[in-house]
Amino acid sequence: MLNAQTSEKKQDQTLVYFLAAIGLQSVLLFVGPAQRAYTYLTGTPATLKTVPVDPYDPVRGYSVTLNYDISSPLTVPGVSPLSSSGFHEGQIVYVTLQKPTGNTAWTVVRYQSERPKNLPADQLFLQGTFHNNRIRYGIETYYVPEEKIQEVNQAILKHPKDNLVDVRIDAAGKAIPVQLRIAGKVYAY
Repeated sequence: MLNAQTSEKKQDQTLVYFLAAIGLQSVLLFVGPAQRAYTYLTGTPATLKTVPVDPYDPVRGYSVTLNYDISSPLTVPGVSPLSSSGFHEGQIVYVTLQKPTGNTAWTVVRYQSERPKNLPADQLFLQGTFHNNRIRYGIETYYVPEEKIQEVNQAILKHPKDNLVDVRIDAAGKAIPVQLRIAGKVYAY
């Protein structure tokens, strides 16, 4: 009788652990898309200057890997250069951006390790992580449908320096790419 109760208790405990694992996995499946949806719905539109790097990744499918001007603090004109020792590997970095007067890319005001506070209405900040002397913002990949990849690749090759990405940046500094503009033509997928 005692063995049967112990066995039944172990089965109940195993079932609880199993259901908890399934529940946790289900929650994790929705966290990423929920964050992206929140950023898309509540984020402020901004435009960033970019240079596409690699148009096809066989593991991820058809996408354009984007390299932003604001990703390398050492090469941003008009902003005091930071030495690579200014930030350490894996550090959270915030870049304050200034809204342009025309339909051009937002410009860098400053890089800092603390979250900016009380920014003017024409500025916002983007959160990234310092990695290999660059700042990664989580917006370095833009997916393109298979049937459009050739068109996008041709446009990139023809106009390598005339590329912008429209993003949305939420109040926490998280961003998502919304559309790619190459030589004035919009690619939104």
